[in-house]
Amino acid sequence: MQDKKNFKKNHLELKYDFGRQVRLLRENAELSFAELSIRTGIGIVSLKAMELGNFHLLGFVFKLAKFYDKKVRIEFY
Repeated sequence: MQDKKNFKKNHLELKYDFGRQVRLLRENAELSFAELSIRTGIGIVSLKAMELGNFHLLGFVFKLAKFYDKKVRIEFY
């Protein structure tokens, strides 16, 4: 039971951290959702979902990484 609680806690922390990083990249580039959407080809709804920690759309994550000239690293622990 403890492992399940730890998994859920770690999952929520990962979602929060992911969303925060995506938001900070956009804000540091001084881009609105609309501007980023136009420049990356990712819909505004998907961009907002990513900033809220919804990262099941990995194709979009890689598009954002390419746009910002960043690498994506996924860790399993």
